[in-house]
Amino acid sequence: MYGLFQVCTISSVQGATTDTCVTSQEFANSGGILSTENNDLEQATKAMSILSIFLALISSVASLILGLHKFERNKGFLMSAGAHLFTGICVMSGAITYTLLLNNLQEIIPSGTFLFGHLSYHLIWVAMGLFFMSCIMSLIGGIVKRD
Repeated sequence: MYGLFQVCTISSVQGATTDTCVTSQEFANSGGILSTENNDLEQATKAMSILSIFLALISSVASLILGLHKFERNKGFLMSAGAHLFTGICVMSGAITYTLLLNNLQEIIPSGTFLFGHLSYHLIWVAMGLFFMSCIMSLIGGIVKRD
């Protein structure tokens, strides 16, 4: 069964151009030792990713609804900013657990092999920054424009 994340390795040996990407379960089955801590980190990363997606949708819809209704705008910006802030914290928690998982897996792979997180690893940090920026913009917009 495939998980949400893969363990991808690049060999640094001259002439070896094969990149391998397998799930962490397959990595453990092929001889890599995946401890219960690493398994817990993978499950926590998956849970935080799914929670972040749902919270992102909820905070975006709440921001839109509260911004459209004139009567809710006065206090709605606080709820919208809080939802964006909480979503950003969940995204950050998922990124931190994924970083810890990559660091733990790096310690158990053979020397001369490097572990990398691909583009999705870098995009999660961009998403976290965007949610914190939307929180700040929501607060500034609510404080400055009071009808």
